[in-house]
Amino acid sequence: MMLLFVNYTLPFIVQSFYCHRVWIISGNNIYVTIPIVLFAASSYVLGLILIPPQQAGAFLNDAVLKISVARALQTVLCDSMISLSVYFYLRSARSGVHRTDTRIQSIIKNFTSMGCLVCLLATSICILYWANSPVVIAGVATVLRSSYANSLLSILNARERPEDMFRTMEIELPTISVHISR
Repeated sequence: MMLLFVNYTLPFIVQSFYCHRVWIISGNNIYVTIPIVLFAASSYVLGLILIPPQQAGAFLNDAVLKISVARALQTVLCDSMISLSVYFYLRSARSGVHRTDTRIQSIIKNFTSMGCLVCLLATSICILYWANSPVVIAGVATVLRSSYANSLLSILNARERPEDMFRTMEIELPTISVHISR
């Protein structure tokens, strides 16, 4: 039971973290962040609804499978909104200024690549539902949960470039000029 709770709580925490990032990047725009919060919260509630039936077995009946697919669709909507809003607010064409700082480009790349990966996995859950293969859905759902943890770690690591983390310390010693007089 605890493992199932953690499996549904981790994506909610990651989506909430990303929603906070979108809130900051968008300049406290509620029209962008409120739908992300609603999709993340409803996906979490659907995940909590799935915990008791999944204790007995992965997907015992069609209702549990339908709830899982609805949760996957909400995950697709939430993650695509997060990725698109980060791309929209951080792209250089929006301000007209070409940025030389590669940190912003790496954040954009990490947000969009991880958002696309998670959206692809959640979409595959929906496709596999119509293909009627619940065992494969359970495997893809496990990979989806793990990708959220990797997504969060990659964004946290994108703050610093590798060359900034291992910067060497330069020490300069002042030179003393000595004049010898006879």
